[in-house]
Amino acid sequence: MSLNFTIIPVTSDFLSIAYDIQTKLKDEVTLEITITIDTNYTSALSTRINKWKKQSYIVITIDQDYNESNSIDVISSSKGSRPQFMLVQEFIDLVASFEYNDDNTDQDGCCTIM
Repeated sequence: MSLNFTIIPVTSDFLSIAYDIQTKLKDEVTLEITITIDTNYTSALSTRINKWKKQSYIVITIDQDYNESNSIDVISSSKGSRPQFMLVQEFIDLVASFEYNDDNTDQDGCCTIM
């Protein structure tokens, strides 16, 4: 089981930050993860978010909030989920704390947080 993320920089101004976050996640998370960076700036942000949510990706958006407070918006793939405003390191620490245990999976094969 892999966790799937997509990072959406709202504009190309935030692309290098997206790559930095991608690197930090890969360096600090021991779980199998897939990280995609969406650079389709011609599509509306909501279209980009919905595209990835439909594919069961956790969506991370990067906008001006990053410059002001080192924060990102994290949107789960769950229907009706709202963006959660988080510090980048807080998010990375949260993902790094996940542990898959085959004995603790639900019917959908989802993990429990240990």
